[in-house]
Amino acid sequence: MLILLAVKSPWGVANLLQRTQRRAPARRSVRLRTVSHIILCITMASKGQDPQPAEVPVLTLAALPDELVMRILAALSQEDRFRHAALVCKRFHALSRSPVLLHRVSVRAVSAPLPRYRALLTLLAAQAQHVRCLELRSYSHTDEEAVAAAVTSCLAACGAAGALQDLQVGLWTPQSSTDSWLPALTSLQRLRLGTVSRPLQLPHGISGLRGLRDAELTGCPLELGYVRLPPSLTGLCLRDMASTALPPQLSQLTQLRSLELDGTRFARDGLHPLAACTALHTLVLPMRPRLSLEGLGRLTWLQRLVCTPMEGPDFDEALGRLQQLTSLALGGGELTRFPPSLAALPRLQRLWCASVGKAGAAGEHDVALPRGPWLASLAWLGLRWGALQAAPAVLRDAPQLEYLSCLDAPRLPSEGSDSDGDGGSSSSDSEGSGSDGEGSSGGLLPASSRAGQGVRGTADGQEEGEEEEEEEEGEVALAWRDFWSFVGSHPPLRCLGLDSNEHASGELLDALIDLSHARRELQVRRTSRRGGRTFLEELLQCQAIPCGAG
Repeated sequence: MLILLAVKSPWGVANLLQRTQRRAPARRSVRLRTVSHIILCITMASKGQDPQPAEVPVLTLAALPDELVMRILAALSQEDRFRHAALVCKRFHALSRSPVLLHRVSVRAVSAPLPRYRALLTLLAAQAQHVRCLELRSYSHTDEEAVAAAVTSCLAACGAAGALQDLQVGLWTPQSSTDSWLPALTSLQRLRLGTVSRPLQLPHGISGLRGLRDAELTGCPLELGYVRLPPSLTGLCLRDMASTALPPQLSQLTQLRSLELDGTRFARDGLHPLAACTALHTLVLPMRPRLSLEGLGRLTWLQRLVCTPMEGPDFDEALGRLQQLTSLALGGGELTRFPPSLAALPRLQRLWCASVGKAGAAGEHDVALPRGPWLASLAWLGLRWGALQAAPAVLRDAPQLEYLSCLDAPRLPSEGSDSDGDGGSSSSDSEGSGSDGEGSSGGLLPASSRAGQGVRGTADGQEEGEEEEEEEEGEVALAWRDFWSFVGSHPPLRCLGLDSNEHASGELLDALIDLSHARRELQVRRTSRRGGRTFLEELLQCQAIPCGAG
């Protein structure tokens, strides 16, 4: 189109190109690189000028300004930036250590950690004032004393600089007593400290970290003692496999909004220390049976709760008092029915329940969801297939349900094998012949007649059993079709999730293919993939339905 604007007809284009080639010097060939170059040559040839090709300047990485080079270096990993890019030239060496690229420094030593920490100490001695986030992780047990001294020196350098905001020291990273460096990190806002294989003892000076907002403390055991935690904490995660009670210091954290307890076996005192945490809105408890939930009903301000439910009126009554709940996750135990108080939670928007509908559960289970006002606000729901296949009758009354997830693989049970009629007849014949081996003359029926009657009785019982099996299979098949019909026709539903790593059956693949044809706008996701989130993590962390396959 642009060429036609420059000339009047295609024949004119050909004529001008020929004139261009004739006017060009013989020793230099005209190279038409782009459309714009062609238009330029045509225009110059039409004016009788010699269209010599313009020389395109060669642009190298070294010719780029420092700002662009630093943006390129920022896209590299820290290891590639320090071990490769910094060796190109002196300019790259200086730019790779610019303050902008040192905001986050990470050291992950798989083997021989001592040289890495000594190199880090050299870097921090000159540039610690620019480091905002520091991550230290070791995967080796060699030279623990020397490594611990180097780690302590690195953290002391960060404390002296007064700029570090985020610190993560985990796995097998050895360290000296925290008294020597932790109280000096007064600028710290986020702290992750400890490992599950070693004890962790906090210093009394930690209470002086007035800017600390988020902390994750791990130890076996986690020795808090009489240490006062910083009152500025809004998020706290305690990982301890040895404690049997909640730390009493929690009652002093009046600004705490999120609390996660992992591994704690608090079998005594219950949740009473949390009664003073009136700002707490998220509580994640260990999914372990036989944990004391005494005092849960007093936390009426909770909005998100993860716990192991208990069968009985005590838990049901406590759950009914949590009228502010918007997200609820129940797992780690086994329930014979959903808590009836679930229907009385008017603000509940997200529910994850792995305690009802387990495959192979013994005893009679009522897997039906309760009806009630909670359905009006329900938006996300994750259930096991045993409970999910019976849910469409209730979920049709959920006008805001947009995300439905199955916590195990939906499966249509295969038809049972038919019993062997010949085997039953032979067994009956043998039993009949054995019972009349001494045929008495006073019998009412001959031996052959009594044997035939036994065969007919066994055959009738077998037919009744087959009829019952056929009825059960028919009900299962009907529930299967009803579920997929609901998924394909419920208007607000926007996403179907499969939160399981089990192999998909042929029936499931057929159902998903039919669903993709019937409702193309519906998103089908598989969560629980390696490196991805589970539906429970999405429920607690995501504000909207994530895009992609999970």
